[in-house]
Amino acid sequence: AAACANCGIRSAGLKKCARCLQVAYCSKECQQAAWKGHKTSCHKQEPQLPIEDIRGRVGDAIEKHDWAELFKWESRLDEILEVQNEENTTRALGAYADAYHSTDQFDKAGPMYV
Repeated sequence: AAACANCGIRSAGLKKCARCLQVAYCSKECQQAAWKGHKTSCHKQEPQLPIEDIRGRVGDAIEKHDWAELFKWESRLDEILEVQNEENTTRALGAYADAYHSTDQFDKAGPMYV
């Protein structure tokens, strides 16, 4: 789980800054407390494009040999895929833990080591 940008509490239910979408907070109070320091780096993000559109723009940049544009869109694609991977991993681990703890296997097997 991510940590609140103000108090550091780890939680899966953090809310991102609506303007920059780069930092997350556990409460409105934490967001307000952090605003004085955060506002200098807070910049409005471009609207989120579907992943297929970004892949298309990567292809266009390659065809045009526009390496600056290619870097921009590849970076955006990497960020999206990293977030999706983290979300999928968290969901999978949660489902596995729920299934494991909902059976009597937990009592029989004892602690599980990875």
